[in-house]
Amino acid sequence: MPYNLQSPNTLLEPIDPANIEGWYARETVQVESEAVRHVLHQVAGHLAEFVQWPQRAVLLWDGCDRLPPAGKKQKYHRYPESISGLAKAQKIILDSRPNGPASAAFAFAGGRRPERFGSTNAWTTHHVYSGKFPYIGHDTTTHAVKLHKHFTQSAGVIATHPVADALCDEYPFFTWLLRYEGFKRFGYDPDGVFSPRQDALGKGTSAKLSFVTHRRPNYHSQSNNCYARNIVSAGVAELADAAGLGPAVGNHLGVRVPSPAPTPVPRTKHTNRIQRQLAANQTR
Repeated sequence: MPYNLQSPNTLLEPIDPANIEGWYARETVQVESEAVRHVLHQVAGHLAEFVQWPQRAVLLWDGCDRLPPAGKKQKYHRYPESISGLAKAQKIILDSRPNGPASAAFAFAGGRRPERFGSTNAWTTHHVYSGKFPYIGHDTTTHAVKLHKHFTQSAGVIATHPVADALCDEYPFFTWLLRYEGFKRFGYDPDGVFSPRQDALGKGTSAKLSFVTHRRPNYHSQSNNCYARNIVSAGVAELADAAGLGPAVGNHLGVRVPSPAPTPVPRTKHTNRIQRQLAANQTR
């Protein structure tokens, strides 16, 4: 499926972390319609009503992307047994359609998708790094759905009210407001805008924020290494108090939802080892 990622407009100036509200207000000056500017300010001033964030950064399925196979228009997914079993234990519904794994990562990470008013669907899951709106001085920006280390990375997935979903595709400053929030929450900076260095997963290496991906090599296969087993039996609650979930600068996006009640999962040598590793990490 082709993507229309071109935009005739971009940011007027770099993001100002010291005055994010002032920066955003200056950016909206490029919008001619006073009524539209009013909408942009209202949404930005009440972001918790329009955007939901996951509670944690979890790379669910390393090796998975949304690129369709040759000759196909879309890609449908068959989940590894490790993810399917954990989803059943956590009562998470897996969707085999193109964006299903990203929605699953959002759910495993404690994200909530409210019901819509005029539809039986829930809010849309949206990749903050959509391949659109490069930052000032950059020729390109991360297109998460095409990259197997970003497609199911919950740090870059949000649930959006239909109004906010439309704004993400239309206004670069609204998109970058959300990208900056992702950095504040999780240290997620795949474009290298907010930190001098990043690791392979997009975390700014100088950011004092938690980014948890406890990988067990070759758990499923080299092509389908998944991180779902590292959420074992605690309802992803082991990351609930991780750094990077504190107050944001200016308006704080989304609502922190309590971790779900633990669902028992049969204990194995692997689950015991992972829980010991998590406990050791918490004491560092």
